Amino acid sequence: MSRVWGFSGFMSDGAEVSIWTVSAGEVGNMVFATRYDSYEAYGKCMDAVYADPAFQA
Repeated sequence: MSRVWGFSGFMSDGAEVSIWTVSAGEVGNMVFATRYDSYEAYGKCMDAVYADPAFQA
C-alpha cells in the first residue's frame, strides 16, 4: 500500500483524514487518524477499503 493510496483511499470512502506529527514521547513519528459520522459510516468505509485490491497489495 502506498502512502498516497492510504490518504486518498480512506477519503474517497467517506473518512475525514488527518495527519499529526508527534511532538512529545516518540518524537519524529506520525499519526494517521480517520473520523466518521457514525459506526455505520466506519463499517462501510472499512468494507470498501478491505475489498480494494490496491490496499491488499
